Amino acid sequence: MLRTIKIKNYQWAMLANVASAVAAWAMLLVLLRFGTERVVGEFSLLQAALLPIHMLTTLKLRTVQCSDIDSEYSVATYHALRVASSSAGIIVSVLISLLMFEGFSMVLAGFVLALSYGIANLRESMISVFQGDNKNYHFFLINIISNSGGILVFSVIFFIARELLPALFGYLLVKYMLYSFLEKKIYYRVYPRTNNLSPIKWCENGSQMVCLLKVSAPLGCTALVGALFTSFPRFSISSELGLNDLAVFTALMSLLVAYNIIVNSFVQSALPDLSRSYSYDLRTFFKKVILAIGGVTLLTLSALLIAWTTGGWILGLLFGPNYSNYGLELIYVMLVGGALSLFSICNLMLSAQRNFILQLPVYIVVACSIFFGADYFVVTYGMAGAMLSQGIGYLLGAGLCLGLFLMRIKNNVL
Repeated sequence: MLRTIKIKNYQWAMLANVASAVAAWAMLLVLLRFGTERVVGEFSLLQAALLPIHMLTTLKLRTVQCSDIDSEYSVATYHALRVASSSAGIIVSVLISLLMFEGFSMVLAGFVLALSYGIANLRESMISVFQGDNKNYHFFLINIISNSGGILVFSVIFFIARELLPALFGYLLVKYMLYSFLEKKIYYRVYPRTNNLSPIKWCENGSQMVCLLKVSAPLGCTALVGALFTSFPRFSISSELGLNDLAVFTALMSLLVAYNIIVNSFVQSALPDLSRSYSYDLRTFFKKVILAIGGVTLLTLSALLIAWTTGGWILGLLFGPNYSNYGLELIYVMLVGGALSLFSICNLMLSAQRNFILQLPVYIVVACSIFFGADYFVVTYGMAGAMLSQGIGYLLGAGLCLGLFLMRIKNNVL
C-alpha cells in the first residue's frame, strides 16, 4: 500500500532512517522509564566503549559503495569484506569488555552488543545496493521490519526482567532471525538472479577485498574517530560527575534524533547524485549544497524556538518530572545539533570528491578538540561543558572540510 503513494526516493530514505533512529531512541526511553539510572549509565558506557569499534568495522563501506558509480567492486566483494571486518570487530569488542568492565554480566552484555553490531554491519550490504539503485522503498521496508521486531522484543523482556542483559540477548536473537529468514528473502526477491550474499562468493574476491580495504580503511578509521566524538564526553562525565549525570546527559543528547534523521537521510540518499553532479555539473552541485545548508539553518532555528518555549515541558513529558529542570541544557543540545549537521554536510562535500583520505585527519583534529574540551569544560561547567566541547569541535570540523574541499577545487582548476 505504501509503495503506491507518491513518495520521493529521498523521503523513503528519510523514513528508513526514522525507523532506525526511533528504535534506538525507544530503547533508551524504555531504559529511562522502567530502569534505574545505573542501568542507563551502564548502557551508555557499553555504547561509548564498543560503538567506536563497530564504526571502524563498517569501514563506511556504504559511503564507498554508493559513490562507486562505475561499479569498480562487486557487491560480493563489499559483503565479503563486511563479513571479515565484523568478525574481527566482535573479537576486539570482547577483549575490550574484559579489560574495561567489572562483573560477568557487563562483559557478557558487551559480547551480545558486539554481535548485534555485527548483524547491523552485514545488513549494510543489502541497504547499500538498494540505495545505490535508488530503491529506498526496500531500504525502508527492511528497516521497519528489523527495528520494529527488535524494539518490541527488547521492551517486553526489559519490562519483565528489569535487567539489561536478557533484553539485549532477546534483541540480538530477533535481529538475527529477521535478517536470516526475512530480509534476505526480500533482497533476493528484488534481485532474483543474483547470489552476491552467498558464502560461496566470499573466497572468490581475495585480491579485490584487499584493494577495497585499502580504499575504505581511511574511512573506517574516520568512523572510529567520529564515534569518539560522543564517547569522550561520556567518559568525562562518568569519571567526573558519576553514572546518574551520565544518564541525564545520554537522555538529553538522544533528542538529537531529529537532526540525525534528516541530515543522515540527505547524506546517504544524496551522495550518489552529488558524486555525479560534482563530476559532470559543478554548478548544480553547489546549488544543492547551498540548499542543504539553508535547510540545516532553518532546522536549527526551529529547534531552538521549540526548546526555548517548551523545552522543560517536553523533557518532563518524555523522561519524567525530574528532567523538566534541564530546559537550558536542551537549548545547548539543539545548538550542538546545528553544528553537527553543518559538519555532516561539509564532510559530504569531501565524500562527493571521493577525497576519503583527507577526512581522517579532519576527524582526528575534531576528536582531539572534543577530548581536551570535555576534559576541561566538564570540570568547570558540568554537562553543559561536554556539550560546549562537542559544538566547538563540530564547527572546527566543518571549517576544515570546507577548506580542504575548496583547495581541491582550486588545484583541479589550476
